[in-house]
Amino acid sequence: MLTRSSIIPSMMKKPHVAGVSRFLSRLSKATACDKIIHETIMGPTYKRMMPRWASIFKLAEDDLEADDEDIQSYEDPATRSNTPVALSTIAIEFLEIVQRCMRLRLESDAADLLARSLPPVHMHQGQYKMNWRPLLVFSKSLIETIQPFDNQALNNHTARWVTRAIQSASKNLADNHPKHPRDWSRPYAQRLGCGCAPCRQLRFFLIDPIQPVSRFTYPEKTCKHLEENLIDRRDFEFDAERGQSPYTLVIYKTSNGYTRGLQEWKDEVADLRRSLADSRSDFVTELLGGDVLVVSGLDDALMAAGAVEGLEVNASQPLQPTLASAQNIPSPVQIVAGTKRKAMESD
Repeated sequence: MLTRSSIIPSMMKKPHVAGVSRFLSRLSKATACDKIIHETIMGPTYKRMMPRWASIFKLAEDDLEADDEDIQSYEDPATRSNTPVALSTIAIEFLEIVQRCMRLRLESDAADLLARSLPPVHMHQGQYKMNWRPLLVFSKSLIETIQPFDNQALNNHTARWVTRAIQSASKNLADNHPKHPRDWSRPYAQRLGCGCAPCRQLRFFLIDPIQPVSRFTYPEKTCKHLEENLIDRRDFEFDAERGQSPYTLVIYKTSNGYTRGLQEWKDEVADLRRSLADSRSDFVTELLGGDVLVVSGLDDALMAAGAVEGLEVNASQPLQPTLASAQNIPSPVQIVAGTKRKAMESD
């Protein structure tokens, strides 16, 4: 029969990170109502287990956000998003364990946890929507966890990690600024699944860098098949010609995808800026050594990336975007949805 004296040595011999986290969390909740049991069981258990567990426990960046099966969540009002941002169970338990260590006067164990176990912050090109929100929510929760204790070691570890997190979020978002297409090629055409002859013709048109429009003369059913095989129909305009041929589908490439992506990116920048601004407090300013927006380097990162669309515009000194000609970037003619156009001969 397993007893407390045998469970703890067994768990410490080959500790399972999530299992120990769950055990410590449930132990605390189970003993919370009885002060004597709390002091005689939870305190010694933490003292016994923390040094070993802290030496092996390591959060990953992907561990921060709750998955669909995670029952514990934390909604960050600063994001003002329709979709709540939820921390994972293990991230929440980690913060609770740091807090309990401090209350049990295990300051060195709490500091060791922050020094060893906070997740590394990486750059993820092309995934800016996936990363900054969990980082910001966890940063805010971490600051709220350590603030009541005014412990210099905890403050130092937290300040270093939060600074890296918000600077990484800012730079990653700036570096993922959508770029205007240099020509008329649409590389995602390579993902067209059908290999029939009409689809091969469609693929050749899509990857052609100088051809903005093309005609496809096939039976109406085949033309419908071509439309359905386009990855995102919102990026194209269509006309149908009837006359000399039985049915001709005219497909125009547009800049709709870039325009849509740019607006989504601007919304992300505004949300990040708002989240950072809403996290301001005297404690945060003192902890980070400056205003959180300045420390994040968001505007500097946007400027360095040439992403002036994301910068806050000063009314007295408006920023002017760099012209495409000045960047030596050929600008495709924009074809706007809903505009009536004459049929154009394909090249």
